Amino acid sequence: MRALVVPLRFATGAGTLSLFSTTTIFGTPVDVTLAELAIESFFPADATTAELFAQDELARRHAAELDDVVLLRQRLHARRVVELGFR
Repeated sequence: MRALVVPLRFATGAGTLSLFSTTTIFGTPVDVTLAELAIESFFPADATTAELFAQDELARRHAAELDDVVLLRQRLHARRVVELGFR
């Protein structure tokens, strides 16, 4: 049996990432602008890589939520400073 996908593997501190890619090309030969546009997308090729990406996405969302909380606190503090007339 032959594999239809040849994975791209990266050795990282979190483990080996295994990815496959697809390339999408837009336009027609008469449209010079779109004829040169190509998008390469990478996807997990195994469950381990998919799990590592999912964990990373959750960590990013959590960090973004913490950033929002910090920003809100800074705004509230700045508002209190202005209301009380302090600098």
